[in-house]
Parts: sequence; structure tokens; C-alpha cells
Amino acid sequence: MSSGSTTNMLRVSIESQKFPGSFLRMDGRDVTKYSDSGGGTVNVQNYVGTYETLIIVNYPDDNTFSIMSSAFPNVYLRMDGSDVKSGETYAQGAGKVNCQWGSYSWEKFRFENQEDGTKAIASVQFPNAYLRMENVTGQGGPSGAGTVNCQSYIGSYEKFKINVL
Repeated sequence: MSSGSTTNMLRVSIESQKFPGSFLRMDGRDVTKYSDSGGGTVNVQNYVGTYETLIIVNYPDDNTFSIMSSAFPNVYLRMDGSDVKSGETYAQGAGKVNCQWGSYSWEKFRFENQEDGTKAIASVQFPNAYLRMENVTGQGGPSGAGTVNCQSYIGSYEKFKINVL
């Protein structure tokens, strides 16, 4: 497992460019040990609360980072893009995004700066997979809503604002 020092951490919320006011939400209540398939729930919320407050853990040696939950220490965003193929388009997205106990290869990402000032979040393990968020603005509720998965290209659903908290 990789861990960054506290000097390499930044508290943020991750907001959809396509759906303003829609934030990445990580519920890692049941994630207490490593699991090959990950666990927990990653979806969307229409406000920034504890489940939407995230920590970017930077790894300067290879210019990558992990996304850790601030509510669930040692619970990281996990992306399985094994079925995302370059050149394919997925109308509803593909792959699986959930949580993992610890940060390994499927929990590492790179930012790709976009011309409009947003950032795409690319998987290190699956170079053809980008984080994708879909939500209907205004939906949320206690359990969140929407879909967080992967896409093979950077479109409007794959662009994010990284808000420092």
C-alpha cells in the first residue's frame, strides 16, 4: 500500500462541469479491509458534506495521486476500467468505480488539464479509462444519486472542477 505524507495531501471536493452543484460522493462504511472487487458506494451528491470531502494524496515521484475519503480514513477511490477499450464509446459509461481499503495500482490517477480550466481524471492502471460522472442537477438525498463510472474519452461528463476546501 502506498501512503503519502501529510504534506502531500490536499482537502478538496470534486464537482462535475456538466452538472454544476453535483459532487463526487464516497460511502466507505463497509470498507474495512482489502477486497479484490472493492466495496462501498461511489455516486453523486448535490452538496459538499463529509462524504463529499475528499483528500488528494499526491505521489510526486511519479506525478500520480490517489483520492481518499476524509470520512473513512484509508478508504480510497477505486476504478476498474478493465472493460473500457480505446476507440469504443459507451453511451452510459462502462467499468466500475467504488472504494478500496488502501491505495494500490487501481487507486492511482493522473490529472489531464483541459482547455476550459477543468481537469479529467485518468486511471494509471487502465490508460484508456477516465472518471465519468452523470447526475440530474438537484438530485441527491441521504444516499446520493447518479452514476460514477468510466469512459474511454474525455467529453463533458469527464471534466471536473477540483475545489480546494
